[in-house]
Amino acid sequence: MLIAPPAHGKTAIIAAICAYVAMGRPFAGQRILRNSVYYIAPEDAQGVMDRAYGHIVGVPKGSLPSYVVDKAPDLRDESHVSGIVSDVRKMKSKSQTEHAIVVIDTLKGRESCFARRETSLRAGLIVLLFPQWGSGSR
Repeated sequence: MLIAPPAHGKTAIIAAICAYVAMGRPFAGQRILRNSVYYIAPEDAQGVMDRAYGHIVGVPKGSLPSYVVDKAPDLRDESHVSGIVSDVRKMKSKSQTEHAIVVIDTLKGRESCFARRETSLRAGLIVLLFPQWGSGSR
């Protein structure tokens, strides 16, 4: 989890990392394996894409195993979680990647996502790494 006040670069940092993961190119001197990226950004999906595209070089548009979602899921609702899992599995299969990164970007004031007592989560950005979701596991 990455937590910082608004406008301190959380999205810029994670969008850059995700671009390199989707491309499978080195980042900050580290070898990166190409993997799928599922980025949930209900507040500013276009801003996430703009930040990521600045790092994408020499790759045809639309060819990366990445998807930016502009709707806030209710993570307390099993059907929403199942939908995310299904989307990620399809993306991994289509792109033939072994792993996936799921990012849930700042959900300021979005009570539909987290319980009210978990207010600290709405000030941050969550990155979930899923090494292998088999067809029957989560």
